[in-house]
Amino acid sequence: MRMKRFLAASLQDAKEQIVRELGEDAVVLSSRQVKRRGILGWLGFSQVEVTAAIDTPLSSPKAVGEPTIRVREELHSDIKAAPWEDFQQDLTETRQLLESLSKRMSVTQRPSYPAVVDAYYSRLQKTGLDEEFTLELVEELFSSLSPEDYHKTEVVEQRGHDLLALRLRPHVFCADSKKQRVISLVGPTGVGKTTTIAKLAAHAVLQQKQRVALVTFDTYRIAAVDQLRTYGEILGAPVEVVLTPTEMRQTLDKLHEFDVIFVDSVGRSQQNMMQLSELKAFLEAMQADAVYLTISATTQYEVMLEIVQNYQIAKPTAFIFTKMDEAKSYGLIINLLCKTGLPIAFLANGQGVPDDLMQPSVEDLLCLLLREE
Repeated sequence: MRMKRFLAASLQDAKEQIVRELGEDAVVLSSRQVKRRGILGWLGFSQVEVTAAIDTPLSSPKAVGEPTIRVREELHSDIKAAPWEDFQQDLTETRQLLESLSKRMSVTQRPSYPAVVDAYYSRLQKTGLDEEFTLELVEELFSSLSPEDYHKTEVVEQRGHDLLALRLRPHVFCADSKKQRVISLVGPTGVGKTTTIAKLAAHAVLQQKQRVALVTFDTYRIAAVDQLRTYGEILGAPVEVVLTPTEMRQTLDKLHEFDVIFVDSVGRSQQNMMQLSELKAFLEAMQADAVYLTISATTQYEVMLEIVQNYQIAKPTAFIFTKMDEAKSYGLIINLLCKTGLPIAFLANGQGVPDDLMQPSVEDLLCLLLREE
């Protein structure tokens, strides 16, 4: 974008200068009346100061025809407006101009692909994937194709799916009966950690025939302890409540005969670093084999990033995403997996125990993203 300030004796003169130097597609950003001092302060005179701009073409010149943006007719109007009104008008016009230029640049800078590749690009855009990531992926896809494959839908989609799959890493949950495993769930409040632990425990007991124990240090919520005890009674699993990191270590040592110990943690805000430090002390005492960072799939992406950043203190092993049945789009989850490099362990899509739990494969994640059956 090229900008220039013009001084003229009248608005008409200013318009002629703008058209002559910038062309008829120029946009007026501001206009005001200024006083010029004469010799020794005498014989002063007034001039019109007009700031105008032109959108510099980024590619080919515009086709000859009726210009879409003309020099504003305001040049013919009276310039004597209140200073604050002038400022507000100038600000509005500048904002509108920048928004217009931004939209044009976005369209202009988008690479041109064959129709089938472009259709795949548009399909990915609708999933909620990050724009920069999508462009990078499609550019890699396009570069990997031979010219004869540009218009083959099956080839393009399969190659795109393969490139997506390379960026996704599922975490394999394995309860080995020969070695005790301690697994803890951490994350913000209200994401469903206790219910998810019940699902994991039920999976280990009913499907893998493991001996399971449950431990919690979520003593802030009496309901959470009662809920875990209820699940423990149903599964025939002991439930232990600990208050300090020292008690945590002692309790785990006492439960040495069990195959898997699931540890429920107190929900901590990602913004409270003092509470997260307390969480770290418990995790160091338990020396967990796996720490699953549990996040609701309905969380805003910026908040997800903040949770991941501040929960690094817990050294998470993998993600668990809950409330999948309430999420409108799964693109944000794929964004997070690709950006952090952390694998995904489980997806929880309801309140049912133990049914509403899924250990996704790469193919499952692609189907969720692309809404395939």
